[in-house]
Amino acid sequence: MLWYLKRLEPEEARETPSHLRYQEVEHDRSLLTPEMLLLERDLDDELSPLESKAAGDKDVVIRLIYPHWRVGSLPLSSRVSHLFPTAYETPRILL
Repeated sequence: MLWYLKRLEPEEARETPSHLRYQEVEHDRSLLTPEMLLLERDLDDELSPLESKAAGDKDVVIRLIYPHWRVGSLPLSSRVSHLFPTAYETPRILL
């Protein structure tokens, strides 16, 4: 997309919505129990340091956690990122 009317673009597309702004909390990951790590993997938060899923997998599950549900967006976690094209020449991709 080479041209787009900026005034028609939603504010949430230009600025990160407040519900999705990340403020890092210092913590020691070695203190997390196996149950906590399993919960982290099940939630599939895009900010979790988890490895990506193999690109050849046919099944994909998108976990819609509250912050994304609240603003009407989908999380781009490492498990689903291979489904979406990347943009090298434009900041937006038409899907």
